[in-house]
Amino acid sequence: MQSSRIPLLAGILAAFLAVLTFQSALDAGLAFDDLIFWRDTSCWRVDTWGEILSLPNINACSYRPVRYMSLAVDYRIWGREIYGYHLTNLLLHGLTTFLVYNLIRRVIRDPRAAAIGTILWAIHPVHTDTVTYMSGRRDLLVTLFYVAALLAAPQPSQGTARKWFGGLVAACCFLLGMFSKEMAATVPATLLLMVALAPMMTAASNGMAFPSPWRPILSAVYRFFIPIVIVTAASIIFVLWAVKVGHVTQISQNIRGNSLHTHVATVMAAYGRYAELIVYPARLVGDYSAFPNATGFSDPRAIVGLAFVGLVWLGGLLAVSRAPIVAFGLLFFGVTMLPVSHIIPHHELLAEHYLYLPLIGLAFIVARGLELAFAATPRRALIALTISALVAGGYGARVQARNKDFADPVAFAARVLEAFPTSQRARLQLAMEYRSRNQLDEAIRVLGQVLSLAKSGEDSFYVAHMNLANSYALLKKFDLAEEHLRQILKPFPNHPEALRVIALIRVEQGRGEEVVDILKHLCTVPRLGAQVPLDTAITLIRLGRYAEAETYAEKALSRDAENNYALFQSGIIAMRLGNLPKAKARFERVLFFNPTDAVAMIRLAYVEGKMGRVQVANALAQEALRLRPELAQKNHPDMEVEVARPEGSGAVAPAQQPTAAPPSAAPAGPAKPAKRRAP
Repeated sequence: MQSSRIPLLAGILAAFLAVLTFQSALDAGLAFDDLIFWRDTSCWRVDTWGEILSLPNINACSYRPVRYMSLAVDYRIWGREIYGYHLTNLLLHGLTTFLVYNLIRRVIRDPRAAAIGTILWAIHPVHTDTVTYMSGRRDLLVTLFYVAALLAAPQPSQGTARKWFGGLVAACCFLLGMFSKEMAATVPATLLLMVALAPMMTAASNGMAFPSPWRPILSAVYRFFIPIVIVTAASIIFVLWAVKVGHVTQISQNIRGNSLHTHVATVMAAYGRYAELIVYPARLVGDYSAFPNATGFSDPRAIVGLAFVGLVWLGGLLAVSRAPIVAFGLLFFGVTMLPVSHIIPHHELLAEHYLYLPLIGLAFIVARGLELAFAATPRRALIALTISALVAGGYGARVQARNKDFADPVAFAARVLEAFPTSQRARLQLAMEYRSRNQLDEAIRVLGQVLSLAKSGEDSFYVAHMNLANSYALLKKFDLAEEHLRQILKPFPNHPEALRVIALIRVEQGRGEEVVDILKHLCTVPRLGAQVPLDTAITLIRLGRYAEAETYAEKALSRDAENNYALFQSGIIAMRLGNLPKAKARFERVLFFNPTDAVAMIRLAYVEGKMGRVQVANALAQEALRLRPELAQKNHPDMEVEVARPEGSGAVAPAQQPTAAPPSAAPAGPAKPAKRRAP
């Protein structure tokens, strides 16, 4: 009984060690794409699952509904607590590790070898770009369903009913994988490899002679030819459709270098970088957008990459007759890398998270080597265990060091710039982080560096001008802001973000009437989210047009129901219109998410006082003044009502009109929520 439990316990141990190694990911913050997800939640913060399935209608989202559903579930559980999203990534990694172990055990008889091979895959430092990075959810999910599809696929020894059931489960997992990330398109090819090589791999692991490889391969091709062709064709069609839906730039725009020759050489250079990351993962970088193009095949990086690709494909084919497990591992790596190889150009040349799935193939090879060592002599087994322990220790230490970079967006961007000083994306992210910290001078300095690197017409050129315009607008340097906006509006006269900032500048200059129609028009642009309707509402509040302002405040809340600033402004409008119950509900909602918001608290005190609940109003006023004593000053800039002193009756009176927030490129996010969840 005890021996039968060993394989299961070995798999559980592998999953546990994977989670333990990456547990420091729970302290990570947000970086790069994570920040975009966090600001614009229209892809996953929805009211019904049907909205996620209809994502092709949302310009900002690629069609990966399973990923967005997982984020939506996280949101229902965790709200705006980043910790919870990282916890889900960690648990998915642990579950995937357990499945990978079971897949390796299909052909590796020794559970110790299978477990160690799985562990070395699971704790490889390159996986920080998948596990610690919240945006790595796509690779976690596609790998989970990819491996599940291979495990569920029918086996020759199974009865007819079990084969049908396994086939149905495998098809469902394949579909879920495709809806997580298009990389799952290679499932049919990998399944064909597994079916063809399975008899030889099993025989090799059992120490038995295996038959000629070509007969079972041809048999598998014959039996699976028609369904494999159909599924593969459907996969390719889906990928092309998903690319079109996701608005990925045209292929010609992603050619690296000036010719096909330099493009292929650069792809080989990328493979050379992958080889380095696999063997010696010391230089981990979160973004490769500034990866230098190769000048040709004489580039040392291209030579290394070409040798690596040759080893994978030629080595895999030549090993079929002599070492089928090694052959399967190499070909698994080669096949799963094809969708992200950039031979057919797409938006991203290389990324560390691309290796999460393919490295499973190399885990087969490691497990096979350990199995042979354990079966040889005690000395070889000891040497193998010692080397494995040293490698695992080095991996674990590197993971802990790398996870610290994810804790701080500035540190993360700085690591990218250490590797690629010309990275415009890293500087843009650095500038955005400085802006979020109100370090506007630093943001302007970094954005100036971006402009010195960017060429006119590049996306980064216009993004830098847009952010400089916002930064100068926040500093009330409107002339400088408009100079940068003109750089955008000249080629793009209807650029919505630029028009929005122009409108807000006019509002700040007391010329709100001139731009109300512009703001109303911009409210029809879905990708601008809740911010433009909110800006419109604030402008109308300033103009005293409260009934119109209410319409746009509600539109903002329909796009982001938990935007604290929109809730707050909606409460102000309701207060002005005399709708005290609604104002009360809005301010209470603000305080639900941020119980220490003294400004919202004092307004709620005013409303409670007007509704005759003097004792409640007095208590709220006293608590607000305890949190922010300066609110007791008459005509304080944060006040829209004159508050009673703590010893007063609790009565409060209306005062001046509210002030609008300054222009900002990023939507005003809600304040940090309470640990509670909304009802």
